[in-house]
Amino acid sequence: MPFKTLCETALYLSGFRQRGLYGIHLTVKDQVTARDFLYRERVVAEAERDRVSGNPDHHKVDQVPGKAEFMDAHTIKVSSRDGETSVMTGKAMLAATGSSPYCPPNSPFDHPRVFDSDTILQIEELPDSMLVAGGGVIGCE
Repeated sequence: MPFKTLCETALYLSGFRQRGLYGIHLTVKDQVTARDFLYRERVVAEAERDRVSGNPDHHKVDQVPGKAEFMDAHTIKVSSRDGETSVMTGKAMLAATGSSPYCPPNSPFDHPRVFDSDTILQIEELPDSMLVAGGGVIGCE
């Protein structure tokens, strides 16, 4: 979601100067910073996190954080961080795994100008040029 928001922001800003053609007269500062560019992403991400985190409660869905293991099609075992284990059964189970970027060991991710899909969101200044390595969905975005 952060990258979709950034794409929309880039599209909006890239066409901003043409708004006058449609009778819309607004101003934007001449030099947009990385902080300006990422502000909208942070606002949208926070609102979406709030919406998503409240959704299970709204639909009376139990949430059990931990490491899950499917025992069969209707049974799941969840081990919590404190070592407790719960076994649950149900008609439907949803495992929300999240994701993390893959950082190959031969790539210098400790270099201050090398970013992954998470750390790029904390970039301080927009670079003049950029190389994107990786053909996954986020890499393409």
